[in-house]
Amino acid sequence: MLIEVFGPGCKRCETLASNARQALARIGGEHEVVKVSDYAAMAARGILSTPALAVDGQVKLQGKVASPEEIAALLRPRTPTSILFLCVANSARSQMAEGLARSLFPGLRIQSAGSRPSRVNPHAIEVLAEVGIDASRHTAKSVQDIDPASVDLVITLCAEEVCPLFLGQAEKLHWPIPDPASDDPSLSSDQMRARFRAGRDEIRCRLEALKQERFPA
Repeated sequence: MLIEVFGPGCKRCETLASNARQALARIGGEHEVVKVSDYAAMAARGILSTPALAVDGQVKLQGKVASPEEIAALLRPRTPTSILFLCVANSARSQMAEGLARSLFPGLRIQSAGSRPSRVNPHAIEVLAEVGIDASRHTAKSVQDIDPASVDLVITLCAEEVCPLFLGQAEKLHWPIPDPASDDPSLSSDQMRARFRAGRDEIRCRLEALKQERFPA
């Protein structure tokens, strides 16, 4: 996470930068605080009043020395109301993620898509059915058909492939899950099901961790 503090080096700017560091110490993780005093850079970002603070390129406040508590609240990941899962074919991983997420997050809008959508893999439908999730009506969809305004959180699931690009302003997470699908003719049906079960269970573990982090009881 990159934190930028904008201002001409005034005392209020230094206080805001200090408060930002205190906030970062509270939430943990790897972060960087950078002070920006160039007026042209501030004007280019639409900053009209200093001190100002931006998080990962988005200006969050202007003309105020926020407290460490206020800054920490700005930095903590917000609770999403909609999630989009992306992979290349929208055939296996993102389809399993969509089905699992609908079960775990019943109040959220859940979508999945791919950069080169094909068809829903029958093994994905089968292993979801094993855990009580009906994906028989799922269809593969293109990321181009997703309205960026309908998405709060994007989760890409590609491992060895190039993930689809999503141009919206939504928060983005990357979970590199190996593709369970394979064209290897030597793999038996039981081996394929085992691959898909492993992918399903890995995605479910990550979703349960996300639920615990973003939706505390």
